[in-house]
Amino acid sequence: MKVMNPEYERLGIEPINKTMRTEVGRIIGTEDLDSINGVISGMLAEREKYAAQIEKVRAAHLYNIGRSAELCGRYIIRSLNKKRGR
Repeated sequence: MKVMNPEYERLGIEPINKTMRTEVGRIIGTEDLDSINGVISGMLAEREKYAAQIEKVRAAHLYNIGRSAELCGRYIIRSLNKKRGR
């Protein structure tokens, strides 16, 4: 796993990419690579289950999909206007 913030353990938080890896798929260690074909086949056989789980995780962790730039722009404008006293 790529660690974006090496201080995450000290901060008492778990990185979202670590959480999502276990919630939406399977983690295969290098010692288990010989079983990867079976894991992939099993996941493909249960694709509806994984699709539903991915949607659930997406809804729980991601917000304003497709609108984040617009909403961030509005926030910035409001913040600047507050500083100007408007």
